[in-house]
Amino acid sequence: MWLSPEILNWRVSIGAYVEHDRKLGARSYEIWAHAEKLFAQALDDYRVNGITTLWRAIDHRIRLLERIYLLKSIPIKDKPNDTLNLLEYLGIVRPLMLQKLKEVRNAVEHEDASPPSPEDCNVLREFTWYFLRSTDGMVQRMTTHLLLELTDTPNGDADYWFDIDNAPFMSWIPRFSGWVMPMLVSDQPKENWFNVKVKHTETRDVLVLRLKGHEDEESIGEPGRGRHPEDIYIRGEIRGPSDSLKKLSKLFLGII
Repeated sequence: MWLSPEILNWRVSIGAYVEHDRKLGARSYEIWAHAEKLFAQALDDYRVNGITTLWRAIDHRIRLLERIYLLKSIPIKDKPNDTLNLLEYLGIVRPLMLQKLKEVRNAVEHEDASPPSPEDCNVLREFTWYFLRSTDGMVQRMTTHLLLELTDTPNGDADYWFDIDNAPFMSWIPRFSGWVMPMLVSDQPKENWFNVKVKHTETRDVLVLRLKGHEDEESIGEPGRGRHPEDIYIRGEIRGPSDSLKKLSKLFLGII
């Protein structure tokens, strides 16, 4: 079965997340603070050490993100192998200044180049601090469950919704359940639609028939079970294609 990526345009809210020890991200700031002390010294050698220390702070955070999220295990074909490029690919970082700092560090450490001016070092120092701050949320909390809802009724009730679980400890294979209109599913492949491995599916009219005698009419008619007889409940796993998996992964990684 194929499922329309239109569901990614529905209202998104966090259903569950994993809290991490706040001390996890502290080491990067300790390294950054040491670089700040080095830059306070007048000699070129201190600025060289400061530059290499700034890169250590960033490298520590990048390695921590990879360790927490196992980003290289996300089942997307042709994704970058380099962690920094992968972070850009997934929309987590903008790499221009990171690459610049890496080039400066390589030049002063491996090519015996002169360090940047004190003013330029301060720019790199502040950039590093902002990079750490921008990734603090990911270090402290990992979103593992999202609720997508189509709220097109006056009272805000959602007859159409999707629960999606996705995390590194699930091998980054999204598992979901929810209600959709029939126009959002297909038995034939469609470009950029989710390829779904279905575990269970039934239409609203089948559900109503099954519940009669077990629930009263008012209970059967409660919101959240579709709206029309042909509406469909689906439970299963999203297995591709790569572009759609990338969008879904970015959605999870971007919710902090």
